[in-house]
Amino acid sequence: MGIHTILNSLSDFSVWAINSAGYIGIFFTMVLEGFSIPLPSEVILPLGGYIASKGSLNVLGVVLAGSLGGTVGSIALYYVSMFFGRGFIKKWGKYVLISEKHLDSMERWFENYGNFTVFTTRLLPIVRGLVAIPAGISKMNIWSYTLYTFLGSFIWALILVYFGFQLGLSGLNMDVIWLIVLILVGVTFGIYFGYKFLKRYVLLFNIIVNVILWSFLGFFVFFALYEAYFPISAHDLNYSNIKAIENIKGDFSFYAVGNTFYNVEYFDSFSSATGTNKFIVDTGNMVYSGDLSKYKILLNDLKRLKIPFLAVPGPRDLTDGGYANFYHVFGSYEYTFHVNKTFFVVLNNSNGKITQSQFDWLSDRLSRASTYTQKFLVMHTPAFWMKGSKKMDENISKNLQDILLKSKVNLVISTGPFNYSETPVPYVQVGGRNYAIVNVGNEISVTHGALPSLNSNFNQVMQNLSVYVYTYLVMEWPIIGIISIIVLLLWFVYKRYKITVKIERK
Repeated sequence: MGIHTILNSLSDFSVWAINSAGYIGIFFTMVLEGFSIPLPSEVILPLGGYIASKGSLNVLGVVLAGSLGGTVGSIALYYVSMFFGRGFIKKWGKYVLISEKHLDSMERWFENYGNFTVFTTRLLPIVRGLVAIPAGISKMNIWSYTLYTFLGSFIWALILVYFGFQLGLSGLNMDVIWLIVLILVGVTFGIYFGYKFLKRYVLLFNIIVNVILWSFLGFFVFFALYEAYFPISAHDLNYSNIKAIENIKGDFSFYAVGNTFYNVEYFDSFSSATGTNKFIVDTGNMVYSGDLSKYKILLNDLKRLKIPFLAVPGPRDLTDGGYANFYHVFGSYEYTFHVNKTFFVVLNNSNGKITQSQFDWLSDRLSRASTYTQKFLVMHTPAFWMKGSKKMDENISKNLQDILLKSKVNLVISTGPFNYSETPVPYVQVGGRNYAIVNVGNEISVTHGALPSLNSNFNQVMQNLSVYVYTYLVMEWPIIGIISIIVLLLWFVYKRYKITVKIERK
């Protein structure tokens, strides 16, 4: 049996197990890990993040399930230690790989660095859960213990889940993912056995561990900075995709989607779509906000599509520097293209308005398309006669309607709750999990499509919250990482100063 077969089997089994168990499985697995039963979170959480990148789970759900599970398991070990004492742990701990030397080491840490040790050790491999033992024996305040444990567990879960999520977005093969996971596990056990062999050289061992951990944190901080601020190489995607679309011959169909920012894994649902007779038109709000890091997430998603993708901006796409980023990635905000005898006009009304110069441009383009048998208008904000709460002004909508009726436009596509109507101007609205398949031949037909609904209210809440947490916390974490480094450095200096003062007094 070759290494490829072994890795493939591990991949299939792990994905199946986490997909089947979901958040509850991750939670209970991390409960056991928090109780110091040797189930490596270094494997569980990155795989949860990887699966979240494919849409079955979401980032916030995995992070919360992992951090809450680790906290509950650690609290259980705290109470066991408090009620039964050191003798019980010494006698029975060996069955879950807790040795007397581990206890001695943790007690020294706890004595030297106090309650905050609970937080810092939750960020260390191997010994993460053992701090519950001296904390329980010393009867540390349970509320302080719970807070420190949860904060440390949350940061640990966030880093590992983020790592797996980014690997999933990168499109790496699962064989490579498993090699990386095995390397991480190897490093973890390397630290453990390194301690056993280097225990006589405590200072050297501490230096090695600190270098590894700070390098690990530094890698993620600088990687996130790169993702957030380094220029995007892709540019003018609308133009390049139009070139492919205009080569389509005969009848064709395309997907109309909108407000796809609600799900950062949205486009995975279309990644298996193939064929030269299909493409995707997005009516805007592709990203939660228009800063560079969000467009990089979007581009990672679009890399997996096998069919051309065209975009019109929505208001979210143009915030936070989004005007420049959209233009760099996709090109012009307004453009036209044709497929056989069908003419498309893409109009930017993301601010809910259409200026007179835009009306003039639209009228000019449609008048030049008089020889085409079908005409389509794609825009973000629906007109007054369409459904939805955010619509264009009635007067602007009336002017638009007059131009569309005069030019005999066959279909308008915009965002909104899914709706298809043939009056006063035929239109279809798409958004969120609802999309449309538009079939174009001698006649035009519209079919409603929907992504699978989330299977519980809990998942729905997690889905909504994950949009905010992922975009505001995970992708903005370079700042959080820098602040964390400063806090840890200040804490380290404070503790060193406190120990030095104590030694001098003695």
